[in-house]
Amino acid sequence: MNAERYIGANWPAVHGPSEPRELAIWLLDRGFHGLQPAPSPRPLNWRRLRDSIQDLPFSLAALRLDPIDAGSAAQSSGIGSAHEGTRKAAQQALLTGMQQAASLGINRLVLEPGLVPVADEVGPENLADPGLAWTEDLAASQRARRRSRLESALDQSCRSLHWACSQMPEMELALTGSRSVFGLGEPEGLEAIFEDLSSCRLGYWHDTALTARRQEVLGEEQGDWLDRFSPRTLGISLGDSGDGRLDLPPGSGLVDYPLLSSYWRHAGIKPTLVVELSPSVEQGEIPGVHAFLTKFGL
Repeated sequence: MNAERYIGANWPAVHGPSEPRELAIWLLDRGFHGLQPAPSPRPLNWRRLRDSIQDLPFSLAALRLDPIDAGSAAQSSGIGSAHEGTRKAAQQALLTGMQQAASLGINRLVLEPGLVPVADEVGPENLADPGLAWTEDLAASQRARRRSRLESALDQSCRSLHWACSQMPEMELALTGSRSVFGLGEPEGLEAIFEDLSSCRLGYWHDTALTARRQEVLGEEQGDWLDRFSPRTLGISLGDSGDGRLDLPPGSGLVDYPLLSSYWRHAGIKPTLVVELSPSVEQGEIPGVHAFLTKFGL
Protein backbone atom coordinates (compact mmCIF):
# COMPACT_ATOMS: atom_id res chain seq x y z
CA MET A 1 0.00 0.00 0.00
CA ASN A 2 1.44 3.35 -1.01
CA ALA A 3 2.01 6.00 1.64
CA GLU A 4 -0.25 9.04 1.59
CA ARG A 5 1.70 12.08 0.50
CA TYR A 6 0.95 15.74 1.05
CA ILE A 7 2.71 18.56 -0.77
CA GLY A 8 4.07 21.83 0.58
CA ALA A 9 2.42 25.07 -0.52
CA ASN A 10 5.28 26.57 -2.59
CA TRP A 11 5.02 24.38 -5.67
CA PRO A 12 1.22 24.23 -6.18
CA ALA A 13 0.85 27.95 -5.42
CA VAL A 14 2.80 28.63 -8.63
CA HIS A 15 1.72 25.74 -10.86
CA GLY A 16 -1.84 25.01 -9.76
CA PRO A 17 -5.20 26.75 -10.34
CA SER A 18 -6.08 29.68 -8.11
CA GLU A 19 -9.60 28.56 -7.14
CA PRO A 20 -9.27 26.52 -3.90
CA ARG A 21 -11.50 23.55 -4.77
CA GLU A 22 -10.01 23.29 -8.25
CA LEU A 23 -6.55 23.29 -6.68
CA ALA A 24 -7.46 20.39 -4.41
CA ILE A 25 -8.83 18.34 -7.31
CA TRP A 26 -5.79 19.23 -9.42
CA LEU A 27 -3.48 17.92 -6.68
CA LEU A 28 -5.54 14.76 -6.20
CA ASP A 29 -5.14 14.09 -9.93
CA ARG A 30 -1.36 14.36 -9.43
CA GLY A 31 -1.25 11.80 -6.65
CA PHE A 32 -1.29 14.01 -3.55
CA HIS A 33 -3.68 13.41 -0.66
CA GLY A 34 -3.43 16.87 0.82
CA LEU A 35 -1.60 20.15 1.21
CA GLN A 36 0.55 21.69 3.94
CA PRO A 37 -0.46 25.29 4.72
CA ALA A 38 2.55 27.62 4.72
CA PRO A 39 3.60 30.99 3.33
CA SER A 40 3.85 30.73 -0.46
CA PRO A 41 4.75 32.84 -3.53
CA ARG A 42 1.05 33.25 -4.33
CA PRO A 43 -1.03 33.56 -1.14
CA LEU A 44 -3.66 30.83 -0.83
CA ASN A 45 -7.04 31.28 0.86
CA TRP A 46 -6.70 28.50 3.42
CA ARG A 47 -10.13 29.06 4.99
CA ARG A 48 -11.88 28.77 1.62
CA LEU A 49 -9.82 25.70 0.78
CA ARG A 50 -10.77 24.03 4.05
CA ASP A 51 -14.45 24.75 3.47
CA SER A 52 -14.35 23.50 -0.13
CA ILE A 53 -12.81 20.06 0.49
CA GLN A 54 -15.31 18.63 2.97
CA ASP A 55 -16.57 16.06 0.44
CA LEU A 56 -13.15 15.27 -1.06
CA PRO A 57 -10.51 12.70 0.02
CA PHE A 58 -8.18 15.64 0.58
CA SER A 59 -6.97 17.24 3.81
CA LEU A 60 -4.62 19.83 5.28
CA ALA A 61 -1.44 18.82 7.09
CA ALA A 62 0.40 20.61 9.89
CA LEU A 63 0.64 24.37 9.36
CA ARG A 64 4.22 25.54 8.83
CA LEU A 65 5.50 28.92 10.00
CA ASP A 66 7.93 30.96 7.92
CA PRO A 67 11.37 29.35 7.71
CA ILE A 68 14.13 31.60 9.01
CA ASP A 69 16.05 33.06 6.09
CA ALA A 70 18.83 35.62 6.25
CA GLY A 71 17.53 39.15 5.93
CA SER A 72 13.88 38.12 6.28
CA ALA A 73 13.72 36.11 9.49
CA ALA A 74 10.25 35.20 10.63
CA GLN A 75 9.04 37.18 13.64
CA SER A 76 8.88 33.97 15.64
CA SER A 77 12.67 33.57 15.27
CA GLY A 78 13.11 35.94 18.21
CA ILE A 79 11.78 33.58 20.89
CA GLY A 80 15.37 33.11 22.10
CA SER A 81 16.17 36.82 22.24
CA ALA A 82 17.53 38.41 25.41
CA HIS A 83 15.50 41.55 24.64
CA GLU A 84 12.05 41.33 26.20
CA GLY A 85 10.29 43.37 23.50
CA THR A 86 11.66 41.20 20.69
CA ARG A 87 10.85 38.05 22.63
CA LYS A 88 7.28 39.14 23.39
CA ALA A 89 6.65 39.98 19.73
CA ALA A 90 8.02 36.58 18.72
CA GLN A 91 5.81 34.84 21.27
CA GLN A 92 2.78 36.64 19.88
CA ALA A 93 3.73 35.61 16.33
CA LEU A 94 3.97 32.02 17.52
CA LEU A 95 0.60 32.22 19.24
CA THR A 96 -0.96 33.73 16.12
CA GLY A 97 0.36 30.79 14.10
CA MET A 98 -1.16 28.34 16.59
CA GLN A 99 -4.49 30.13 16.42
CA GLN A 100 -4.42 30.10 12.62
CA ALA A 101 -3.78 26.36 12.65
CA ALA A 102 -6.68 25.79 15.05
CA SER A 103 -9.00 27.88 12.86
CA LEU A 104 -8.26 25.45 10.01
CA GLY A 105 -8.97 22.40 12.16
CA ILE A 106 -5.25 21.59 12.49
CA ASN A 107 -3.68 20.70 15.84
CA ARG A 108 -0.02 20.76 14.77
CA LEU A 109 2.37 23.63 14.00
CA VAL A 110 5.81 23.21 12.40
CA LEU A 111 8.45 25.80 13.30
CA GLU A 112 12.15 26.45 13.69
CA PRO A 113 12.98 26.99 17.37
CA GLY A 114 14.61 30.41 17.12
CA LEU A 115 18.02 32.05 16.71
CA VAL A 116 21.06 32.69 18.89
CA PRO A 117 21.54 36.48 18.78
CA VAL A 118 25.12 37.37 17.91
CA ALA A 119 27.08 40.55 18.47
CA ASP A 120 28.02 42.99 15.69
CA GLU A 121 27.11 42.37 12.05
CA VAL A 122 25.44 39.04 11.41
CA GLY A 123 27.32 38.26 8.20
CA PRO A 124 26.67 35.10 6.15
CA GLU A 125 23.87 33.16 7.82
CA ASN A 126 21.48 31.47 5.42
CA LEU A 127 22.36 27.86 4.63
CA ALA A 128 19.62 27.82 1.97
CA ASP A 129 21.10 30.67 -0.09
CA PRO A 130 22.92 29.18 -3.11
CA GLY A 131 24.65 32.52 -3.64
CA LEU A 132 26.69 32.18 -0.42
CA ALA A 133 30.07 30.48 -0.83
CA TRP A 134 30.27 28.51 2.41
CA THR A 135 33.75 27.26 3.30
CA GLU A 136 34.84 25.11 6.22
CA ASP A 137 36.58 28.08 7.86
CA LEU A 138 33.60 30.42 7.41
CA ALA A 139 31.18 27.86 8.84
CA ALA A 140 33.47 27.23 11.83
CA SER A 141 33.83 30.96 12.47
CA GLN A 142 30.08 31.58 12.43
CA ARG A 143 29.42 28.59 14.68
CA ALA A 144 31.98 29.88 17.18
CA ARG A 145 30.11 33.20 17.38
CA ARG A 146 26.92 31.25 18.05
CA ARG A 147 28.43 29.24 20.93
CA SER A 148 29.17 32.33 23.02
CA ARG A 149 25.46 33.07 23.54
CA LEU A 150 23.96 29.63 23.05
CA GLU A 151 22.97 28.83 26.64
CA SER A 152 21.11 32.09 27.16
CA ALA A 153 19.21 31.70 23.87
CA LEU A 154 18.27 28.11 24.70
CA ASP A 155 16.94 29.19 28.08
CA GLN A 156 14.83 32.00 26.62
CA SER A 157 13.57 29.80 23.78
CA CYS A 158 12.49 27.09 26.24
CA ARG A 159 10.66 29.68 28.32
CA SER A 160 8.88 31.00 25.22
CA LEU A 161 7.90 27.54 24.00
CA HIS A 162 6.64 26.61 27.47
CA TRP A 163 4.53 29.76 27.47
CA ALA A 164 3.12 28.89 24.04
CA CYS A 165 2.28 25.35 25.16
CA SER A 166 0.44 26.72 28.18
CA GLN A 167 -1.67 29.03 25.97
CA MET A 168 -2.95 26.22 23.74
CA PRO A 169 -2.09 22.86 25.37
CA GLU A 170 -4.03 20.91 22.72
CA MET A 171 -1.65 22.12 19.98
CA GLU A 172 1.42 20.04 19.05
CA LEU A 173 4.58 21.97 18.20
CA ALA A 174 6.85 20.17 15.74
CA LEU A 175 10.38 21.58 15.87
CA THR A 176 12.52 21.36 12.75
CA GLY A 177 16.08 22.14 11.71
CA SER A 178 17.27 25.71 11.22
CA ARG A 179 18.16 27.30 7.90
CA SER A 180 20.25 29.84 9.77
CA VAL A 181 23.75 28.91 10.92
CA PHE A 182 22.81 30.66 14.18
CA GLY A 183 19.61 28.67 14.68
CA LEU A 184 18.79 26.50 17.67
CA GLY A 185 17.44 23.85 15.31
CA GLU A 186 20.42 21.47 15.35
CA PRO A 187 20.80 18.09 17.08
CA GLU A 188 22.23 19.25 20.42
CA GLY A 189 19.94 22.29 20.63
CA LEU A 190 16.79 20.32 19.88
CA GLU A 191 17.78 17.59 22.32
CA ALA A 192 18.22 20.17 25.08
CA ILE A 193 14.81 21.70 24.33
CA PHE A 194 13.05 18.33 24.32
CA GLU A 195 14.68 17.38 27.61
CA ASP A 196 13.76 20.67 29.29
CA LEU A 197 10.16 20.70 28.03
CA SER A 198 9.23 17.07 28.56
CA SER A 199 5.76 18.05 29.80
CA CYS A 200 4.88 19.97 26.60
CA ARG A 201 3.40 18.50 23.42
CA LEU A 202 6.59 18.81 21.43
CA GLY A 203 7.73 16.66 18.53
CA TYR A 204 10.25 16.66 15.71
CA TRP A 205 9.76 17.41 12.01
CA HIS A 206 12.52 16.00 9.78
CA ASP A 207 13.47 18.14 6.76
CA THR A 208 15.44 15.90 4.42
CA ALA A 209 16.85 18.62 2.16
CA LEU A 210 17.87 20.85 5.05
CA THR A 211 19.60 18.11 7.03
CA ALA A 212 21.54 17.15 3.89
CA ARG A 213 22.56 20.78 3.42
CA ARG A 214 23.59 21.08 7.08
CA GLN A 215 25.73 17.96 6.70
CA GLU A 216 27.39 19.45 3.62
CA VAL A 217 28.20 22.80 5.30
CA LEU A 218 28.38 22.01 9.02
CA GLY A 219 29.24 18.31 9.11
CA GLU A 220 26.07 17.25 10.96
CA GLU A 221 25.40 13.67 9.87
CA GLN A 222 21.93 12.99 8.46
CA GLY A 223 21.75 9.80 10.50
CA ASP A 224 22.39 11.67 13.76
CA TRP A 225 19.06 13.49 13.47
CA LEU A 226 17.31 10.18 12.85
CA ASP A 227 19.12 8.40 15.68
CA ARG A 228 18.16 11.06 18.19
CA PHE A 229 14.66 11.99 17.12
CA SER A 230 12.99 9.11 15.26
CA PRO A 231 10.66 8.29 18.20
CA ARG A 232 9.57 11.96 18.28
CA THR A 233 9.08 12.35 14.52
CA LEU A 234 5.66 13.78 13.61
CA GLY A 235 6.40 14.56 9.97
CA ILE A 236 8.98 14.47 7.20
CA SER A 237 9.54 17.04 4.45
CA LEU A 238 10.67 15.08 1.40
CA GLY A 239 12.94 16.96 -0.97
CA ASP A 240 16.60 17.10 -1.88
CA SER A 241 19.60 19.41 -1.77
CA GLY A 242 22.35 20.12 -4.30
CA ASP A 243 24.53 23.03 -5.44
CA GLY A 244 23.42 24.98 -2.38
CA ARG A 245 19.74 24.73 -3.33
CA LEU A 246 16.97 23.12 -1.32
CA ASP A 247 13.66 21.52 -2.31
CA LEU A 248 14.93 19.73 -5.39
CA PRO A 249 13.12 16.55 -6.50
CA PRO A 250 13.87 13.59 -4.19
CA GLY A 251 16.72 11.51 -5.52
CA SER A 252 18.43 14.35 -7.37
CA GLY A 253 20.83 15.46 -4.64
CA LEU A 254 22.58 14.65 -1.37
CA VAL A 255 19.75 13.21 0.75
CA ASP A 256 20.45 9.63 1.86
CA TYR A 257 17.08 8.10 1.01
CA PRO A 258 18.14 4.48 1.65
CA LEU A 259 19.09 5.54 5.19
CA LEU A 260 15.82 7.41 5.69
CA SER A 261 13.86 4.45 4.37
CA SER A 262 15.53 2.12 6.87
CA TYR A 263 14.26 4.26 9.74
CA TRP A 264 10.80 4.41 8.21
CA ARG A 265 10.66 0.59 8.03
CA HIS A 266 12.29 -0.36 11.32
CA ALA A 267 11.53 2.44 13.78
CA GLY A 268 7.78 1.84 13.68
CA ILE A 269 7.01 5.52 13.07
CA LYS A 270 4.22 6.73 10.79
CA PRO A 271 4.88 10.44 10.31
CA THR A 272 3.05 12.77 7.96
CA LEU A 273 4.87 12.84 4.61
CA VAL A 274 5.07 16.19 2.79
CA VAL A 275 6.81 16.53 -0.58
CA GLU A 276 8.54 19.92 -0.58
CA LEU A 277 9.44 21.22 -4.02
CA SER A 278 10.79 24.48 -5.36
CA PRO A 279 8.47 26.22 -7.83
CA SER A 280 11.25 25.81 -10.40
CA VAL A 281 10.51 22.06 -10.59
CA GLU A 282 8.56 21.29 -13.78
CA GLN A 283 5.16 19.58 -13.63
CA GLY A 284 6.47 16.72 -15.74
CA GLU A 285 8.78 15.65 -12.89
CA ILE A 286 5.93 14.78 -10.50
CA PRO A 287 5.40 11.16 -11.70
CA GLY A 288 9.11 10.52 -11.22
CA VAL A 289 8.95 11.98 -7.69
CA HIS A 290 6.16 9.57 -6.76
CA ALA A 291 7.96 6.59 -8.34
CA PHE A 292 11.20 7.35 -6.49
CA LEU A 293 9.50 7.74 -3.10
CA THR A 294 7.39 4.61 -3.60
CA LYS A 295 10.59 2.63 -4.22
CA PHE A 296 11.68 3.54 -0.70
CA GLY A 297 8.29 3.06 0.94
CA LEU A 298 7.83 6.79 1.51
